[in-house]
Amino acid sequence: MSSESHNSGGGKSRKRSDHGYVNLGSGWRRPAQEFDLYGEAFHKAAKQLTQALADDDLYEPLDVCPIVFLYRHATELYLKGILRAGESLLNLEGMQLRIDDSSLRNHPLRPLLKPLRQLFEAMDWAQSYAEIASFVVPLDEIDSNSFTFRYPVDKQNVGALPDSFAFDILAFARAADSCLDVLYNASCTVEHYLEDAQCMLSESCW
Repeated sequence: MSSESHNSGGGKSRKRSDHGYVNLGSGWRRPAQEFDLYGEAFHKAAKQLTQALADDDLYEPLDVCPIVFLYRHATELYLKGILRAGESLLNLEGMQLRIDDSSLRNHPLRPLLKPLRQLFEAMDWAQSYAEIASFVVPLDEIDSNSFTFRYPVDKQNVGALPDSFAFDILAFARAADSCLDVLYNASCTVEHYLEDAQCMLSESCW
């Protein structure tokens, strides 16, 4: 369907507030189509916290937990948004995207990779898929249920992280930013193609 490169032509318009009061009511929104917008918001917050941490020589180790959670949640939102739009797009193209509905309702990331690979193969984006998978797989191994960096213990009251767990938060953030940039561009492109396909279908019905 497309070359490896993506564009942001299908991105949604952004609204900037000039005061502290923000209306998140759904009257003017389409919540079911806003996974990418939520992903972008969580990604932006993660980058801001990462920069604040990088500028602070005295940060506490637990300060990294919100950062990892925000990056992981942004990743989950983008993946689910791409698959939801991609399923509709492939249906219009006479193809079927094989998605287990439970994977869209739950938090593990790896079950999302198989349908993502199918979608990206249809879009001729193999290189992009490889980059996403190389980030998602190890992240999901550490935190498969979006739990590890939100709570100190799991539901069995066992420490969420092993005592020896250590990593480079800035290196993690760089890898996350790279992956999320790919996901953002892919999301915009899939939605752009979907809008075009829906428009063409609508015109053909007249």
